[in-house]
Amino acid sequence: MEIKQLEYFVAITYLCSHVLFLYKGKAVEVRKTDTIREVSHTYAKKLLGAILHVGEGNETKAPDQAVS
Repeated sequence: MEIKQLEYFVAITYLCSHVLFLYKGKAVEVRKTDTIREVSHTYAKKLLGAILHVGEGNETKAPDQAVS
């Protein structure tokens, strides 16, 4: 993973109050940025999983830093 993806995610959570997840052109979930790790839609989870790995205690790491 490029570190830029993580930087973009950090910028989004800093600049925006909400995030809208789209799947096939339709809104599937809206979340406040402070609760973004609690997404429920399968696609939203996969999308965030491509950028982040949420470890124990909601510790967020880039996928290449994640412990399997």
